[in-house]
Amino acid sequence: MLLESANQNQILFGVWGIDPAVNISLQYAEAEGLISKSGISYKLTQYGAKYVSGIDSEIAFKDDYFFLQSIGSKITEGMVENIIREWE
Repeated sequence: MLLESANQNQILFGVWGIDPAVNISLQYAEAEGLISKSGISYKLTQYGAKYVSGIDSEIAFKDDYFFLQSIGSKITEGMVENIIREWE
């Protein structure tokens, strides 16, 4: 569904959720100094950038890597904002 949404330039699903494990992971990453909170988003710190630069994403995340490469940046903030407006 995500790839189809990217190809059609429109999000085709109306609901998504965040796995609670993501929030826990963000808390751990912030505690370790890998990320910092910036408003309502997170940013990679210099230490975090150095840490992740040593990871070979193609090997570590081989199943997800090629799928996400095919999507690239086709899912835009504008697309997400449009679907959020539909919820209101």
